[in-house]
Amino acid sequence: MADAEKAPPTEAVHTPTQSLEGGNVDIPKGWMYRNWKIGAFRLPWYASPEVQLLLVAFTCFLCPGQ
Repeated sequence: MADAEKAPPTEAVHTPTQSLEGGNVDIPKGWMYRNWKIGAFRLPWYASPEVQLLLVAFTCFLCPGQ
């Protein structure tokens, strides 16, 4: 029991934050957080909530029904 009280704190998971005002966005480095630009279109980062929702909706759309 005493060992559990002296255990070091667990490392916090860093998640990107996004402000509603469109100000600074704290996004970590990595391919999942990179904005993609195709011509004049700018796609959001892969790990953004909007992209993840679209991926889940597309996966559910492709599932066969009975």
